[in-house]
Order: sequence, then structure tokens, then C-alpha cells
Amino acid sequence: MKIHDAEQFFLDNWNDKKHNIHNKAVIQACLGMIEETNLIPDVFIIAGWIHDMGKIINKEDHHIKSLIYLDKFIKENPKYNVYYDFIKDCIIHHRSDSKSLTIYGRVFQIGRAHV
Repeated sequence: MKIHDAEQFFLDNWNDKKHNIHNKAVIQACLGMIEETNLIPDVFIIAGWIHDMGKIINKEDHHIKSLIYLDKFIKENPKYNVYYDFIKDCIIHHRSDSKSLTIYGRVFQIGRAHV
């Protein structure tokens, strides 16, 4: 079975065993919440794999630094550019109580908080 482009990107750029497990749990939580909705699973899958990658650079503001990896991922996989704003919202707001701009960001906050 072919893995998602975002998972391959994570494996190629970080492949941290602890975060691999964490990311899968976050993704599963989000996908479970959006069953029977018209929300786009790719948004949660991509955000799930990339949201903590900024820790490679700096743990404290990793949510902001993770956008560097999102940009790199989108450059390598331009077909996902249509979801960029939703994915960015998920990543930026995943560790805070700030108000997400989209339903995607809110679902991601809840999914991440329950893992």
C-alpha cells in the first residue's frame, strides 16, 4: 500500500519514532471526527505529519517553524496547494487556545489535544 505524500515527506526529513507514533494518533483522531462530513481528509493528514516538524529548528515556537516544512512540502507536492490555508491554520493553532480561522483548525486542535 502506498503511503501518503506527507508521511513520506516526514520520513525523508525527520523520521523521529516518537513523533511518528504521535502524528499517526493525531491523524486518526481527526479523521474519526470528520467521518460522514464533507471535510477534506488530506488537510488533516498533511497537517498531522508536518505540525511538529518545526521542533527540528526550535521547540518553543515550533508551530511557526513548522510552516517552513509546510512550504517545502507544498513546493515538492504542488497538487496540495489548494489546501494550504487550511493546513496552515491547523499547524499555527495546534498548540494554543487561540481561535482557529477555519473548522479544519478547530478539529485539529481538538484532535491533537485528545492524543
